[in-house]
Amino acid sequence: MSGLYASVVLNPCMDHTAHISGFNYGGLNRVVKSRADIGGKGVNVGVVLKNLLAGSGAEVLCAGFCSESAMGGLEGFLKKNGIASDFVVCPGRLRTNIKIFEEKTGTMTEFNERGDHVGDSHRRELVKKISLLAPGAKAFVFSGSAPPGVEDGYYRELICAAREANPDVIVALDADGGLLGEGINAAPDIVKPNLFELSGLAGEKLSGHAEIIKACRVVIDKGVKIVCVSMGAEGAIITDGAKAYFAPALDILVKGVQGAGDSLTAGLCVSYAEGAPLGEMLRSAAAAAGGSLIREGTLLCGKEDYLQLKDKVKVIEIDV
Repeated sequence: MSGLYASVVLNPCMDHTAHISGFNYGGLNRVVKSRADIGGKGVNVGVVLKNLLAGSGAEVLCAGFCSESAMGGLEGFLKKNGIASDFVVCPGRLRTNIKIFEEKTGTMTEFNERGDHVGDSHRRELVKKISLLAPGAKAFVFSGSAPPGVEDGYYRELICAAREANPDVIVALDADGGLLGEGINAAPDIVKPNLFELSGLAGEKLSGHAEIIKACRVVIDKGVKIVCVSMGAEGAIITDGAKAYFAPALDILVKGVQGAGDSLTAGLCVSYAEGAPLGEMLRSAAAAAGGSLIREGTLLCGKEDYLQLKDKVKVIEIDV
């Protein structure tokens, strides 16, 4: 597992998470507790990759865009977590996301800013940076939203740049909307949509394992090797088109849902790099997601939690 694992961060943020007992729409909501964490999907993936790869000799790096005003805080946060960084510095400020966690129902409500505009020269600079990083990389994870100025085809462009420089590099993609649809056309090894995102690709609301696997096959037909669909409290499904497995949600006390999907993506990437069979990939992914669900706010899965939860994950083969 040694080598460089790079998480691409197009839209870092500051996550402000507030816990309330129950939501009172249009009225007063008293905050039970709150915290602020540097985050964004790519940052979260980087942290969990670092935790899961601890002791392996692998290096983890976050590359992408960051506003000049936020560079010190973001680089300091990553360094504290043992993660290297290589960002294109852009004008603007770090976007702020507000997360409201309702303890009574375990529901998270999010208010996410879009971020500041990224110009042509900065976009070209990141493409070049990915090309330079790729020859020494074991894996790239492209995840999360994009700031204004970044078009839907940008993940596709970055993946193609990485593959051109290193045809053997592992590529995972976790995005939404046009970024996901266009990114799939670059044939990443792993695609990790949630059920809502996969339904968007399919153009219809999906329900039931058969419909979900059918939609996954459409993605696989475009050159993707593995699709893993996260379904929240309904668990997760993974398929390579020939086989499929289902993991029910873990029976755990959920303290926060932010970052669970990012943890799942990191677990997929690490287990794929290890050469794990399809069902074991799902086991690792579900354990990593669970390791974040048991932590408050945007605190993320640690290796000890991951190892303890792995044995509790049930993996069931689905007839396809």
